[in-house]
Amino acid sequence: MKPLFCSYTLLVGLLFFACAGPERDELSEDNNFYGQWTWVQTDGGIANNIHETAESSGRIIVLLLNRDGFYAISENGTQLSVGTFQISSENSIYSGELENYLQLSPAFALQAVVLEGIIHPGENGMLSIADNNYDGVGSLFKRYYSEN
Repeated sequence: MKPLFCSYTLLVGLLFFACAGPERDELSEDNNFYGQWTWVQTDGGIANNIHETAESSGRIIVLLLNRDGFYAISENGTQLSVGTFQISSENSIYSGELENYLQLSPAFALQAVVLEGIIHPGENGMLSIADNNYDGVGSLFKRYYSEN
């Protein structure tokens, strides 16, 4: 009886610590959308006619999303917009399920770059933002790591 009780106590203790551990998004800096991001490319549109990259356009666009809900956007070192952002749940036209939706306040648009929409942190420090419209435009960003 005593070995069974010890095994049960150990199992309950392990389950408690497993449930009390950090959230999935807090496990890895690369697994969330907070931080500084540089625009890589935008693709999509009706007939998939939009294909623009940071390299081909000569534009360096940086999106900052702080944990306190503050955002900033700059292009080639010039600040274009600052404000707050909110992540809500919206029905995605892509998956048909509720997904994280990034909304900026004040709203801000930048030609050929999607800044509001369905937001997905990806692997290898990538982030995608899709406009959630049937023309299917989406932008890809990579996490910016300071060289300091």
